[in-house]
Amino acid sequence: MSEAIEGYRLSPLQKRHWLAWAGRGPPLVRAVVEIEGAVDRADLGRALEVLVSRRDSLRFHFVRQAGLRVPLQALGGASRLEWSLAALGEGRHRLDLSAPVLCADRRSLAVVVGELAALLAGTELEEPTSYLAFSEWALESATMRAAPVPIRLPFERPLERERVEPSELPAIDVPGAWREFAREALVPFDTLSLGLWAVLLARQTGSPAATVGEVVEGRPFPELQSAVGLFAHSREVAVDCDGRRDVAGFLGDVERSRREARDRAPVEVTPDEAGTPIHFESRAPLDPIESNGLRFTFRRLEAELEPARLGLVVSGAGELSIRFDAAALEPAYVESLGGQLLALGRGLRPGARLGDLDPLSDRERRRLVVETNRPGPGRARGRLAHELFEASAAEA
Repeated sequence: MSEAIEGYRLSPLQKRHWLAWAGRGPPLVRAVVEIEGAVDRADLGRALEVLVSRRDSLRFHFVRQAGLRVPLQALGGASRLEWSLAALGEGRHRLDLSAPVLCADRRSLAVVVGELAALLAGTELEEPTSYLAFSEWALESATMRAAPVPIRLPFERPLERERVEPSELPAIDVPGAWREFAREALVPFDTLSLGLWAVLLARQTGSPAATVGEVVEGRPFPELQSAVGLFAHSREVAVDCDGRRDVAGFLGDVERSRREARDRAPVEVTPDEAGTPIHFESRAPLDPIESNGLRFTFRRLEAELEPARLGLVVSGAGELSIRFDAAALEPAYVESLGGQLLALGRGLRPGARLGDLDPLSDRERRRLVVETNRPGPGRARGRLAHELFEASAAEA
């Protein structure tokens, strides 16, 4: 007779991520933090133990049950927050933190670092919000949303959930003209970036519109701002990319679509079988935390959510990076998308229409128009069109 296990249902977001990763176990969210000041390893370890004891999501373990597609989550056992501390020099240390993405998201690790600084300073902390309580509320309150029609890119191989190869291209510095145009159009810089990303996707598919999954923090209530758990998810932003549209007016509509997506129901779920949209994510810079003579500076804070085929990340440092699944897309093709995105941005000017934005660089245009259409040596000279056609058919 099997032993009875007391467990809790996964939240809708946890279930979505578990199924998206096909039961292989979602990846880790990671943080690299530089600490300046005198740090005692034992004090740090004790503070982290207290922190984990306060946060139920950092003590989850997942138990599979016969007949259930997804596991239950139970409390107890070892901490799911892993950490290591390395000396960088006198008065400087590197703290590495990681946890399964079902237990914490990117914002959660920032909360963890803030609480760690407070505990080391002897500050009394407020009672935390329970992720289990949020999960039960979300299960009762979630709104079902129809799955968007997935964008199929040229040269894309069928996505195999059992085989995912997360990859990333080197970051691209954002041209200063982009930020200047965004200011003139009265929209945030990340709205301009999302708009150009959508235009590029629409051009790739020959469609007048594109739907992009924007990654949001998913914390609609004040008490969730300092919570730890999985809240981040993608929300579909539909973008009309008709080439006749004025660029400035287009960007205003993109900003409104972003706000509408964020203001929809607090918790949205799509059918379990729904595919993962092409992502867009804007990451604001995190300010250093200073407490009791210690300074905590975030050097890296990364989280892989759903296994997206393709995604554009805009950092607060003014960089663009393209992430993709190398099992579905060739790196050379994704690299060309980065070049085309920059080329689109070169067409930004007052009064421009979307149709004026050209994704081809001068080099690519010459290759396509001149070099590709240049006849082979001696092949076409003196031959009629039907003879060339017959020769091509014979070679095939």
